[in-house]
Amino acid sequence: MLAAVPDVDRHRARDTARVIARAIVERAEGQYVRTLGQLGFIEEEVTSLDDRVLDALVVHGDDTVIAKRVSEYLDAGADHVVISAPAAYLGAVTDHYERLAPAVLAS
Repeated sequence: MLAAVPDVDRHRARDTARVIARAIVERAEGQYVRTLGQLGFIEEEVTSLDDRVLDALVVHGDDTVIAKRVSEYLDAGADHVVISAPAAYLGAVTDHYERLAPAVLAS
């Protein structure tokens, strides 16, 4: 699953990403520490949700940037990519998917 934050402001997007990643990592912190450790992250980076970890777990930016990350997953061998676009209300999620779909399908 690829979490996506449709925000071009890096600091604001990382703040949003940190909330998303915290909810994910807290469920299975030990597992994430081990798995991300195998990818070169140290425990402190994972538990503190360092920017480097956030950028690996959550893509943020405009629709083109998000579509590029989806393409990278597919190019690396994924046969499908589930995009999670968390938002405060359902309408915002729907809007994001409607904007993102053309960019993803074109890539």
